[in-house]
Amino acid sequence: MLEGPGYHNIDLGLYRDFRMGQRYTMQFRTEITNVFNLVNYSNPGANLNSSATFGTIRSASDMRQVQLGIRLGF
Repeated sequence: MLEGPGYHNIDLGLYRDFRMGQRYTMQFRTEITNVFNLVNYSNPGANLNSSATFGTIRSASDMRQVQLGIRLGF
């Protein structure tokens, strides 16, 4: 039985509304996934027939991603 590495992920979302007159609102949005850029390794290779990859970790999950947006409400 193989045990893989742990997984840690912290996401963050910030929103700010601005009123534009009485009828319109503009929202500024920021969304960040994996905000601290923690490394999350994939599971080790479990194929016994392939001795080159058995027990080795060859990849990791996505790194930090930032998304900015503006939303206009009326």
